[in-house]
Amino acid sequence: MIVDRARIEEALPGYELGAELGRGAFGLVIAARHRQLDRDVAIKVLGRPGDPVEESRFRAEARVLSELDHPHVVRLHDYVEHSGLFLLVMERLSGGGLALDRVRPEYACALGLAVADALEAAHRRRVLHRDVKPDNLLFAGDGTVKVTDFGIAKIIEGTTAASSSFVGSPVYMAPEQAALGRLGPGTDLYSLSVVLYRLLTGRPVFAVDLPPPAMLLAHLSRRPPPMPDVADRVAGVVLRGLAKDIDDRQPTARSYALDLASAAAESFGGDWLARAGLPVRVDEEVRDAARATKAVRSFETTVGRRLPDWPWGLPPTRLDEVLPSAPSTGKRPAATRPPPGRAPDPGPDSVTEELAARAPAAPTSGALVITPAPAWLLRRPTRRARPLAIATALLGAVLAAIVVGLGVSTFDTGPTVVPGPAGVVASGRTLYVSDPARSQVRRFDSGRVSGSGGTVVAGSGRDGFSGDGGRAVDAELSEPGPLAVDGNGNLYIADIGNRRIRKVTVDGRISTVVGGGTRALNSRLHASQVRLTQPFSIAVSSQGVLWVAEQQRNRICRVQPDGTVEAYVGTGQAGFGGDGLYASWALLKAPTAVALNPSGDRLYVADQGNRRIREVRVGSGFIRTYAGDGSDGPFRNNVQATAGGLSSVYTLAATADGTVFLGGTDARLVDPSGFVRPVAALPTISLAVTPNGTVYLVAEQKNTSGDRVHRLYRRSPSGELTRLPW
Repeated sequence: MIVDRARIEEALPGYELGAELGRGAFGLVIAARHRQLDRDVAIKVLGRPGDPVEESRFRAEARVLSELDHPHVVRLHDYVEHSGLFLLVMERLSGGGLALDRVRPEYACALGLAVADALEAAHRRRVLHRDVKPDNLLFAGDGTVKVTDFGIAKIIEGTTAASSSFVGSPVYMAPEQAALGRLGPGTDLYSLSVVLYRLLTGRPVFAVDLPPPAMLLAHLSRRPPPMPDVADRVAGVVLRGLAKDIDDRQPTARSYALDLASAAAESFGGDWLARAGLPVRVDEEVRDAARATKAVRSFETTVGRRLPDWPWGLPPTRLDEVLPSAPSTGKRPAATRPPPGRAPDPGPDSVTEELAARAPAAPTSGALVITPAPAWLLRRPTRRARPLAIATALLGAVLAAIVVGLGVSTFDTGPTVVPGPAGVVASGRTLYVSDPARSQVRRFDSGRVSGSGGTVVAGSGRDGFSGDGGRAVDAELSEPGPLAVDGNGNLYIADIGNRRIRKVTVDGRISTVVGGGTRALNSRLHASQVRLTQPFSIAVSSQGVLWVAEQQRNRICRVQPDGTVEAYVGTGQAGFGGDGLYASWALLKAPTAVALNPSGDRLYVADQGNRRIREVRVGSGFIRTYAGDGSDGPFRNNVQATAGGLSSVYTLAATADGTVFLGGTDARLVDPSGFVRPVAALPTISLAVTPNGTVYLVAEQKNTSGDRVHRLYRRSPSGELTRLPW
């Protein structure tokens, strides 16, 4: 077509015209700049003025774009009719078009989310695009994908629309378009699925060199080839979108976006969207779905399941039975006032989390065995009635009866109160010991330790939650457990009963550094927003960077000194995978302990469910197996740490020379050369190592009455073991 640029300048006197950007059957697009606003635009010029059908479509596109104010839809600035010219003035998209090469799956899914959300905005206004294809997916200068060219959009007058004419691109055309049948939101979703199929697999659904009639017949009658090299859940969303019958596809673009978001989270981890490399501007409901992963049972079934096909090509692996997560309503629950003296309840899933916390990782043999966690991790009754504890106990009794009735295994719930020390950490010549029975933390200097001695540094002796901002000795704690000390002498306490990490500064003031919020950790948040489950282990660097193991959520989070929290190790899905790759992509199963070496560049994780110790290089973020081969122990002395099985591990400690201490069924170490050495034949729930090689251990044993008690031991650098009074 020949366009008189002078006529366009006359119609748009405020614009300076530039080069031609493209042309097609619709007409052409010319670059321009608004002189006063200094804004770059693109001017779309109707190619066949005088054609009533084309003019009607052009006006319809203008109306559609004027109503669609969405970050992933091209923005309309103006519509002008002048002396037979029909002009659309739109934002200029300088980022180019969508290439049809195979891309990273996270990138493809992020693009799918953006486009689906844009289509949802159109569908809510009863507009079908009818021509979703790569040519109509362009990018702004910052990389944001935009849906363009609503020139053949269909206005849905009722609940359905019929295709009265053959429009669209055969390669991306839905079967009902080809058959001039009933259209709906699924029509655009089919086309989007064709695009995503190509991006995820690197190949088209059907050969692009097919003649148009053969291509249309393929869409009508041929099943799409499978997607074996794509994660199962993601492939399932795309293949459902390619169903021949529109009623078999996702009913809305919103449901498509939610399905794709949750599938990507389960397949690539809760932080996949941040790693996608594509700006995505969607609402909080879709973003929450992109962060969430499925809840996972705390024991392995005898049948097992395959893991999704992960990007690094791991072989099929047994996976815990996966429970589908409840659909999001997009609404926050109403705030409730906590009982006096108690921290706010973390949410409606707390009973489930309580039970999950008590279930240890399953043996790899596949038999169902339920054994008790260390008793100090179990919630104990207090002077105040606890409805949650009562409900948990009743439910636990029912589960016990069922298990016994099935003849599978039995378990001993043990005493609810275990007196004695729990967490222990050494800082120079100072030893800190937590005492959950007294709801206190004590400090002992120069190695003089006794149960009634030392100095109370935190806890009034009353179980509960209070005191933030005041003196730590006046605060209430609930089941204080693991401890850590940073380079400035600040003490960190895993306040397990309150689902918080508390910090006691050198001047004796206490505060919450993480926990107490309402949101599960699925992306970068502030520590005050996070709702912890039960923090079974903590570690802290000399600079005050805190690490927290969340067993039930199968991940390790990192808390920066400014309160920024992020999931650093694990996707949140239970399983094993990721060695040699980024720790955030890895799969963990019920991690029970973390430890940091003194320089802070090595993080060790007790990956209990996988019977391994994993090592993370903090600088690069890569993860590997440090000890254990995945089989159930016992850990053997004088062999390479990766050459044998590993039993229960509840605590870790690392020293400057590269030695890693493990406490569980007994206490052992892995020396810098990678060999296993004995430390103490004690069932160890906590340990600490001083710079001179002295090891303090908290052992869980039985007294003469058969009750479990905690006892504190010291092992000298020469190997002499001494029980300390408590």
